[in-house]
Formats: sequence, C-alpha cells, structure tokens
Amino acid sequence: FHVNRLSKCTESCGPEHVKMLDRMLLFCYKYRKFGITFGPRSGTQPYDFGEQLGQLWGVTDASFEETTEYPVLFHAIMLFGGPVFWMCSIPKTIMLSTMDIEYYGASEATMSVNSAREIMEELGFPQDGPTRLFTDSTSAKALSENPVFRTRARHLRRRFHYVRQEVEAGNVVLINVPGKFNFADIGTKVLCKILFLRHWRSLTNSPVSVQ
Repeated sequence: FHVNRLSKCTESCGPEHVKMLDRMLLFCYKYRKFGITFGPRSGTQPYDFGEQLGQLWGVTDASFEETTEYPVLFHAIMLFGGPVFWMCSIPKTIMLSTMDIEYYGASEATMSVNSAREIMEELGFPQDGPTRLFTDSTSAKALSENPVFRTRARHLRRRFHYVRQEVEAGNVVLINVPGKFNFADIGTKVLCKILFLRHWRSLTNSPVSVQ
C-alpha cells in the first residue's frame, strides 16, 4: 500500500515523501531475512485457511483511497503456502459504496484466479473444484451468489459481475473470513505495526515470528 502511494509522487516529492521512503527502506533492511516461504502453512499462523496441497486459493480486499474518491484494490493468489501472484491497483472508477468496491475487487481477483487456473492446467495440475477466494465482505459474497441482490447493484457495469459468472460456472467460490485475519488488508489500508506484521507473516508464510 505504501509503495503504491509513494510511486504516485515521483515527480513532485517533498520532505514527507522522503521520510516515508526512509521508513520503507528501514523496514526492508530490518526484515530482509523474511522472504516468501513455500511449503506447508506454519502451524502458528493466526488463521487456518484450510489450504489443500496443489490447490490455488486467494484473498481479496478493497477500500477507499484516503485522498481521492477512487478505490484501492489488492488481491493475492496463493499456492503451496506462499503468494504466486499479487496486485495492488487504484482504478479510475468512482464507486458509490463499500459493497461496490469489494465486489469489483472480487471480480478483478477472479480474473487472476482464472489465469492461474489455466497455467496450472497447462502444467498438468488441473484444479479440483472451484478456487476458494476469501473476502471479509458479506455483501460481496451474497451478491456473487444470489441474483436477488440485483436491485442493489443495478448501477454496476457488466464487467463487475464477472465474479458472479464464474461462481455460477463453478470456477470460483467466495468465502467469508473475519476482517482481522484478512491479510489482503496489507495492500489497501494503513495498519498499526502489530497488525501489519501479522498480515506480512500470513502473506509470506514466514515460519518465524516477526517482532
């Protein structure tokens, strides 16, 4: 999230941006030994996502950018304990509610999921059943499964409903996860140190507790 914010100020940076860059570099130096770990999820992880060997799964989150009306989207696709694809973006699309941006974020994550499923099939590892995509938005999950909610989403463009199409096709299923355990928050929000390190550990599958 901070890298995304800082990258927009390369042409007109000030003292506050330099300070942010210093903090980012200090973080990278302090935790330089904690890279991505592939393998079984550490038994001390704060939440059990029920990973199955050789099966893709992912997390998605979205929130409003602090200084503009645009949403911030982040999702990560996981395999063998670690992330194999992740994306943080700020699409220039105005949303009307939190449900809208969470649903849009789920659709963007679903596109990445389908790309990963195609690659896995080409490599000889077809996926068994739908890929689980975790979200902390109950509204986005309901909208992806139940057409009754269509009256609440008449203003959304057709491409936003891509996730519903793939849920109906059996390629993806949205699963609710408590917000405090949704480590996709690391790409959409400013977090306190404790929560940031917890999500960092969940994302990278670090076997060592970070302090």
